[in-house]
Amino acid sequence: MNFFDKNDIGNIKIEPTILDKLIDSVSFSLLIGYWFYDLIIFSKLPETIPSHFNLLGTPDGFHSKKYLFILPLITTTIFAMIEYK
Repeated sequence: MNFFDKNDIGNIKIEPTILDKLIDSVSFSLLIGYWFYDLIIFSKLPETIPSHFNLLGTPDGFHSKKYLFILPLITTTIFAMIEYK
């Protein structure tokens, strides 16, 4: 007797609870806020911004302000992969 059926693997349906939906909504709202914040401050930043600081707090690495969008892009990608498998 085979306990597991190969054709039935991964067909478990779990309905999200109200808490799951709330957490998803808050996460999505924060993600949208993250993008809006970056878009709002983008024009106010200098062309080169510090990207790394030494132990004394002195900047020792610099990048273009366009690098500001890398973290929201990674965050959005991870969020989409988790939410929309």
